[in-house]
Amino acid sequence: MLLKAGKTGIKAWNNFRNKENYVPSLEGTNLTQTKFDGSNLQGANLKNALIDDTSFLGVDLQYADLTNTDFHYGIFSDEKPTNTNGAKGIPNF
Repeated sequence: MLLKAGKTGIKAWNNFRNKENYVPSLEGTNLTQTKFDGSNLQGANLKNALIDDTSFLGVDLQYADLTNTDFHYGIFSDEKPTNTNGAKGIPNF
């Protein structure tokens, strides 16, 4: 999976998202220890995904669906804000 391939994978994912009109589903995916930093997850289906020790620095989660996500630990920062406008299922911290 591109999103687990570090900065090179994030760059490839973002290039794909810029060229294509659809978003691959990440529903039910184990995203433990993934560094999404700077990635475009706008409109992504993250339903039922496992998120633990995952970094979301500067991520676009606009309109993403995190319904029923098994969310244990995520890293967010005001210095590199994460866009969660319109996102569903964002856990309350």
